[in-house]
Amino acid sequence: MIAVDLGLPPELDVWLKRQHTATTIARRIYIDEDIIDARIIGATQGAAAWYSLTQPSQLIGQWISTLQHPADAQLGRLLSTARYYGLHMPTRYVCRIRQVPTPGAFRTVTKDTIQMVVGSETYWLTVLSEATEPPLVLQSERYREALLLTDDLKEKYVGRLSVADMQAMIHERTEPQIHSRGGRPLTVALGETLVLDTNLYLHRCARCTGIWLSADPDPARCGKRPCQQTAWREFTKPFRSMQQHGICVTPQMVREVRHRRRASRGS
Repeated sequence: MIAVDLGLPPELDVWLKRQHTATTIARRIYIDEDIIDARIIGATQGAAAWYSLTQPSQLIGQWISTLQHPADAQLGRLLSTARYYGLHMPTRYVCRIRQVPTPGAFRTVTKDTIQMVVGSETYWLTVLSEATEPPLVLQSERYREALLLTDDLKEKYVGRLSVADMQAMIHERTEPQIHSRGGRPLTVALGETLVLDTNLYLHRCARCTGIWLSADPDPARCGKRPCQQTAWREFTKPFRSMQQHGICVTPQMVREVRHRRRASRGS
């Protein structure tokens, strides 16, 4: 049994249907210049079993960075970048993958990976099997050349962040709660307005994440200085792209990306 996404190229669809192994196909997804990841668009029943899933359809749409141990995910991004720049990197190696139904549980597996380009898109065809050696992350002599890549070269191909990085930011930080006069916690989504029982309106800017009170139900500008954006209800293009890829945009994400961009401009 296999499962595929609608975006799977016909030639890869045919290849996957011929497989009798635990196989996944992932496509490189450019969300924003800072956020690049790979998403599974094809999987076999055998591959699902390695992740402790019952159906291959449960793998479709999963982000690769979220399915691996964080250290292995970072190494995988480094290997992909090195191959892109023409360096010879291991294509058969051991890593740790998540057991999806059990938070925090990992399983060690061998990956045989082919990195290929179809049209203008990059894909990874991966076959999973039993692990026969320690994880590659513990064998740095096998990817020594990749460690010499500059941050600039790495960021051009895999960005600064993966989807797993963004999720980690959410888990590590909590939003300050706003309370009504009666003590009830209030949640204001980015770009939204909350009607209070005092004939006032609570707004939240999607650009700066700031919150302000107003007697106007639809202000023309963000009420926080120095933002003052007229399009305060709209996400910027990178975050609209994230939404289109099924990623829930949070205030923490917006602030983190803005902070990283300011830092990169100042360096």
